[in-house]
Amino acid sequence: MKKSRLIAVTLACLLSVSFTSCTDDKKENSTVVVNSDSKDSQTESKSDDSKNDESKNDETKKDDDVGTEVTTVTLPEKDDDGSKITVVAVTDADNKPVTDAKGSEVTKVAIVDDKGNVITDSKGSEVAPNIKETEATTTKKPDRIVTTAATTAAKPEDTSQSSKNENASPVLDDGPTLTIPNDIEVAPGEEFTFKISVTGNAGYSSLIAWLDIEEKYFEFISFKAGDPDSSNYNRSPEKQNTTCKEYTKPGTTGLKTLLMFYFDASGENLSGDTTYATITLKAKEDVNPGKYELCFDSVADGKTMANRVVPDGSQKTGAVLKPTYVNGSVTIK
Repeated sequence: MKKSRLIAVTLACLLSVSFTSCTDDKKENSTVVVNSDSKDSQTESKSDDSKNDESKNDETKKDDDVGTEVTTVTLPEKDDDGSKITVVAVTDADNKPVTDAKGSEVTKVAIVDDKGNVITDSKGSEVAPNIKETEATTTKKPDRIVTTAATTAAKPEDTSQSSKNENASPVLDDGPTLTIPNDIEVAPGEEFTFKISVTGNAGYSSLIAWLDIEEKYFEFISFKAGDPDSSNYNRSPEKQNTTCKEYTKPGTTGLKTLLMFYFDASGENLSGDTTYATITLKAKEDVNPGKYELCFDSVADGKTMANRVVPDGSQKTGAVLKPTYVNGSVTIK
């Protein structure tokens, strides 16, 4: 029972962000990296001569500090692959810290394990973090008071080999295919129902689908999880584990998005061909005859769209899946 709860929590962390970030304000734990020439960022071990020199030039340094620009960036606690990251000093061939023209240590971002050790590849080179771009903020500093800018919007997940590292969840290519039918025919003002099918399904424990509805042409009527025409529908995992929220994407008008989310809290995989959801829409009275697309948002918010629970020795872990989304169409007669 404890193992099932642990799996459920793990998968919820992987997937629920994609689902709930549309309605909740994002709160990001971040690390501020400051490149400064202030005295407390320099090495404390100095010779007596250097201390004397510093004392003599103390007033000059105070004057120099005023108006000095400090560049800061906000970094997440983990990179886009879920690996823990930290800031480390850059060293030369003799393993001595590299400093800039003003004597401040040069730093960089690196991936570390749970014990804080920097991760390296088979050749001993440090593994580069897969991290989204951040905005840098420059400010004047008399007292090391700095402001930071929020990170830019997340980019679609990069699952190429170059972005993977040993701490990230494995990414599997055998994700399911979700399909909207393209042979729907209706008259203006008529309601119609279609089913989103799932095929090529080797098994998933969590699966997200975003469906875009052009409100200029269609009105959303209802959503039902799975296939209400199937036997034992009320006890089916599709019915019990799928939820839906209506959502309007920022910067869009006349577009309603259904955020559909299948999640099995017990960590069981649903495999085989099935029906993901049953949707009922209504064609607008004034819609002109023609063919109109019904489209998924396959990128969504750029986060993980599906997971599978896989054995890992005596334990079970989550693997990331890459679903395929096939759009459909409606012909207005």
